[in-house]
Amino acid sequence: MDRDKERMEVLNTRPSRAGIWFIVVTMVLAAAIFIADLLTPLRVADWVFYEALVLLSLWSPYPRYTFILAATCTLLVIAGLFYSAPGGLLEVALVNRSIGVSVIWVTATLCWMRQRADQALRNARDELKARARQQAVVVELGQRALAATNLLTLMNEAAALVAQTLGVEYCEVLELLPDGKVFRLEAGVGWTEGCVGHATVNAGAKSQAGYTLFSNEPVIVDDLRTEGRFSGSPLLHDHGVVSGMSVAIHHVLGRPFGVLGVHSARRRTFTRDDIHFLQAVVNVLATAIERKRAEATRHALYQASLTIQEPLGLQERLDRLLHTAQTVLELDRVNILLADPEERELQAVASLGVEEPLEAIRVPIGPAGGALAEAYRTQQMIVWDGHAPLPEPLRLKPPYDQIEGLRSRGFANVPLVVQGRAIGVLGADRKHTRRPLDAATLELLQLFAAQAAW
Repeated sequence: MDRDKERMEVLNTRPSRAGIWFIVVTMVLAAAIFIADLLTPLRVADWVFYEALVLLSLWSPYPRYTFILAATCTLLVIAGLFYSAPGGLLEVALVNRSIGVSVIWVTATLCWMRQRADQALRNARDELKARARQQAVVVELGQRALAATNLLTLMNEAAALVAQTLGVEYCEVLELLPDGKVFRLEAGVGWTEGCVGHATVNAGAKSQAGYTLFSNEPVIVDDLRTEGRFSGSPLLHDHGVVSGMSVAIHHVLGRPFGVLGVHSARRRTFTRDDIHFLQAVVNVLATAIERKRAEATRHALYQASLTIQEPLGLQERLDRLLHTAQTVLELDRVNILLADPEERELQAVASLGVEEPLEAIRVPIGPAGGALAEAYRTQQMIVWDGHAPLPEPLRLKPPYDQIEGLRSRGFANVPLVVQGRAIGVLGADRKHTRRPLDAATLELLQLFAAQAAW
């Protein structure tokens, strides 16, 4: 509806050729009626023709012109009172013309109300058509997502469809990189050549994308030049972006993937229905992203199961397993610690993401061993999300609390169990990205632990 108001304002300030001709014709007719009024006696009610002329404004492309025409006709009726040919009593002519002026303005008001009602009806029809187009695009995108084999192609197709449907110059799919500090322009339309796939945007709250992810709500920007919540990224300013809106893209399990945004180089108003459309597209993309991730996970697990069946040495088999787990589960650090024959300590035998040598990563199987020792002794997975203080029994005691490879703000320790007996622990964390270990990740981590113990 707001876009229709904008179009009407443009029409009212920039007359079209048809509008100019309408104005010229009505003014010529008004002049002709005035000349006829001057040539007829004062007692003749020539104002009736002015009323007919005002009725013609129903076909005017400019509703406000109705009142301009009414004011013009009023002046001509009054002028006719003084300059028309004499005939009849002046008092009668004065009453006659007063009635004429009243009728002209009543007619003008009714015409204006009719024009407003017609415009509202046209606006409603346009909005229904726009909603129908948006729903059709969501359905089409959903069908493409089911058949898509390449996620990047799907995201580019989605960006093109969204930009075309909303009538904007730019559309972007920003992916949050593993460090959680920067977005990459993964897909989009309208951007300068070389931007897609390479341009980056700061993920802090000072950029529109970062603010969208931080607030976890749709964001609408009427004018980026006067926006107070954030300053906007150099990418947007370099392309002269003025208005836009953005929605966060989350995986099905809630982990952020990035942001879908649309932008325009001209000032425009986005409606709540536009936001609903963008959210529907985001839901399609999020489902496709999660489906691709699940397929990759299943494939990696299958490859891992093949790996442990190959005639490899223990060290190579564990290294491959850890590499697969780190890649699939997007872990920062992962370790496998095995118990010595006397079950006195746990010693790291394989590690990824840790700079310390394996020999330096060892803890006693006892109170000083913290959560690692507890997972080994109880044969239960120990998880700490870092939100609450770590319970004292799970804390590493000196000097083992100084082992950098085991220090983290959140972790999961999964026991390695063979035939009911614990042989070690698989430990994992996301120390650098600070992302939580969701339920699905923990479930898959247990599967990797089972394969490591096999």
